[in-house]
Amino acid sequence: MNKPKIRVTLKMKAPDPPTATPAPPVEAKPEAPPGPPPKLVKLPAVGGEVTIVKLTNLYDQYATAVLGDRLKQTQREKKGAIRRFTVTKPLPQPSAYAALKAKRYMTTIEALVADGFQAIEEVAGEVREWFDNLPDGLQQGDRGSRLDEAASALENLQAPDVPGGVLDVPVAHYPSLKAESRQARVAEGASMLRAVIDALNGDDKQTECEDCGGAGTTDCETCSSTVDCVTCQGTGKVDSEEVDNFISELENAADEAEGVEIPGMYD
Repeated sequence: MNKPKIRVTLKMKAPDPPTATPAPPVEAKPEAPPGPPPKLVKLPAVGGEVTIVKLTNLYDQYATAVLGDRLKQTQREKKGAIRRFTVTKPLPQPSAYAALKAKRYMTTIEALVADGFQAIEEVAGEVREWFDNLPDGLQQGDRGSRLDEAASALENLQAPDVPGGVLDVPVAHYPSLKAESRQARVAEGASMLRAVIDALNGDDKQTECEDCGGAGTTDCETCSSTVDCVTCQGTGKVDSEEVDNFISELENAADEAEGVEIPGMYD
């Protein structure tokens, strides 16, 4: 008899999965060493004397205005002598002076706009008075026409309303120290408006979102939870068309003021 065949099935063991080679650790880049501290400058000591030339070289032309509480002007020996000051409090290092200067001349957009248009308005009044005091014959002449034209152009410049969202935005303006002529004073008024424009063309061009009050979040009426404000996308700030229009009005006013030619006394 034939013996029955027996089939044997061998089960092969699956090979172990390959072991992943761990990535080499990423070495943190060493932080750059801090830069060297500002070089200290030898300054006049308290009780010592310093000239206006030395102050200007140490700081700038605004030094006496910025550091006025640390200096006392001494009496000049003769007319035309160089101005000298006694140091009454320690003077700052030049590296710290910029912050003191910005603080000294820091104001708000509302105040600087008012000051700029006031400077222009004052010159307009002076030129109009000058024209009105001319004899009738001179008023009709070339000089009178130029005065009348300049006065009218300046009188027509009116300050726009400052948007509520930027009234108290801080702005620094460094005044001209030689704005004596009428032409220079008008230019100074225009430079104040330019300073406001520059400030608003930066980050301060955005105003507080009215929908969330600047918080960036609102209460969801459906789920009763706090969510990002849809209007400002959680930033609390929105671009303001009102501010854009305000900037355009200031630019137009500054351009027109700078384009006015005021006759001099002997023109």
